[in-house]
Amino acid sequence: MTRTLRIVMTVILFGGLAAAVYLFREQLADTPSVVTVMNRLGWSGLSADADEMPEDMTAAMPLTPEPSVVGSPRAEVQIDPRRQQLIGVRTALVERQVVTQPIRAVGTVRYDETRLADVNVKVAGWIEELYVDSTGQHIEAGQPLFTIYSPELLTTQQEYLLALESRAQIRESQLLDARVYADRLVDAARQRLVLWDLPPDEIQALEDRGETQRAMLFRAAVGGFVIDKHLVRGQHVTPGMSLYTVADLSAVWVEADLYEEEIPLVREGARASVTLDAYPGEHFQGRVTYVYPYVEERTRTGRVRLAFPNPRGRLKPGMYAN
Repeated sequence: MTRTLRIVMTVILFGGLAAAVYLFREQLADTPSVVTVMNRLGWSGLSADADEMPEDMTAAMPLTPEPSVVGSPRAEVQIDPRRQQLIGVRTALVERQVVTQPIRAVGTVRYDETRLADVNVKVAGWIEELYVDSTGQHIEAGQPLFTIYSPELLTTQQEYLLALESRAQIRESQLLDARVYADRLVDAARQRLVLWDLPPDEIQALEDRGETQRAMLFRAAVGGFVIDKHLVRGQHVTPGMSLYTVADLSAVWVEADLYEEEIPLVREGARASVTLDAYPGEHFQGRVTYVYPYVEERTRTGRVRLAFPNPRGRLKPGMYAN
């Protein structure tokens, strides 16, 4: 009797549970979902913004919508002045501006390579007088540099004077060919002196004297500062030998190293500002003139060249620049 009663009670219990599950499912089937309500109201846009939904839709929704379907409603945020001061809130008007990204780097002042000049001679000889005898000395174009004794130059002077004398003697000749030939000899001898960089005033002085000069004077063709000097008094020089290196410092370069990610941001012609420890608070304005086409493997940086006017010579090669 007891076993039969247990079986009956178990059947009744499972039957009740089945009926409860069936009734719960029927209730869910009769309840419209969020999407069903939207479709019934004719609203097809699924937006996360509750402000865009029709006003009567929220009243027809019996269940709370999922957050993924309808976003949180917007509302004003009010913060009292005391809290604004504590958290550092600031307000400002919206402005339209050009966005720039300054790039900071360390550079070095260099000579402008386009303003360097090498002083040399085209004849062999010996230096007799030396007028510019120290490195760092400033020279002007046309300033005397040195005198040189050259057997070749002395011989050419003699040939030039003989050509002038011969031309003067046959100037009154009736033979046209003879006068033409004499003019050609004078021009050839004079051209040799010019090709050896003898200044025009020295050639004119030779004509006026009518006699050769043992040592000829050479003058500076350019002005600037002597940054290298390779001769002394009495030294024997050969054609093409470098005697002075002259730098014009009216403009200089600043070469700076940039990281790889900064290189694409730099363009030729971009403005640049430089400060130096030697002149606190002063800014020198220049331009980007060249971006080198390679990157240093060891430092992973690329080099940029900037050009700056330097009329007063305050930017000195070798200075560090920011």
